[in-house]
Amino acid sequence: MMLLECNHYSPRSRGRAVMWRKVGEGKCAHPGVVEGVAMGGRWDGNRGDIVVTKTASAIELSMLLPSVKAIICTEGGVLSHIAVLAREYGIPCVVGARIEENIVGRRVRVENGSIYVEDEG
Repeated sequence: MMLLECNHYSPRSRGRAVMWRKVGEGKCAHPGVVEGVAMGGRWDGNRGDIVVTKTASAIELSMLLPSVKAIICTEGGVLSHIAVLAREYGIPCVVGARIEENIVGRRVRVENGSIYVEDEG
């Protein structure tokens, strides 16, 4: 198990260091480091969510890109439509992601091409 100690203190961390466990990685379509709740399936449009998807159409993308913190896509490559649009909008994006466990509904950290979940221990 790989843990990353993050010295970023958020209101949620209540002054403690947050521990992150690496659960996946993929190709970095657009770099960045963000944290948020991973949302899959039906996305309700909350700002700051990290969208986890297999693929997405241009219509779906145009509606969600202005509001999301990051995109994790399990298919595609750095030249895919989702990757190009993420770069245009400046949104961190991981494509071709291989994820070891279900991350939907959990606090996730996207760090360039790596994916971490907040360690619950």
